[in-house]
Amino acid sequence: MAQRVLAAGEDADAQQNQEAFDALERFFGTTRVIVDGVGFEVYLRVLLAPVDGMCLGRRVALITDTDVAPGQPEPARLQSLRELPRRWHSPGVLHLAAAPRTLEPALWSADNITALRAAFLRCAPRSEARWEQVVTASDPAVAFGELFVTKTSRTRTGADGDVTKGTKISKGLFAQELADVLADPTVAFTVPAYLADAIRFITATDRTSAVSAP
Repeated sequence: MAQRVLAAGEDADAQQNQEAFDALERFFGTTRVIVDGVGFEVYLRVLLAPVDGMCLGRRVALITDTDVAPGQPEPARLQSLRELPRRWHSPGVLHLAAAPRTLEPALWSADNITALRAAFLRCAPRSEARWEQVVTASDPAVAFGELFVTKTSRTRTGADGDVTKGTKISKGLFAQELADVLADPTVAFTVPAYLADAIRFITATDRTSAVSAP
């Protein structure tokens, strides 16, 4: 996804191509910290709380989920996280990138159906009928997200009124398969805006414009 977000355009000149290359190098040099849960404050304190006016992290992009339906107020915990650097008078900058629901529904769009379908069928061969249930659902984004949860956690029902069947898909395996699919530049895919903004922010320099911290 970062390669797609940071790539120079087809008509880019030499300088633009070099800037795109440098930005991708900065992305590969970025430290990723996987947090199990939503206990982010302790990590932000390590990275952004200043000591003698300095802090470890100059740019910190925090990527998380809102876990609420679109149009609903975001959790109060997100605004609390945004306020931490200001409260600490940190010289670093925090960019908080939150999925409207969770990652999987956020990936869903008309542009992405071909790529998502290919990755899904790599995980679950001979599951075309199950994919058709997703595509024809009243809310395909939710239906797609429920491919990754157990039957007891699903909310979407089929035409017979029963909760849709099918073994849940491993998120890790799907991520690997989707990455392989996206390695082909001819496959259409639009990176969700909240992820694209985080990628541009974390790879920006003092000389380039970056997404302002929301």
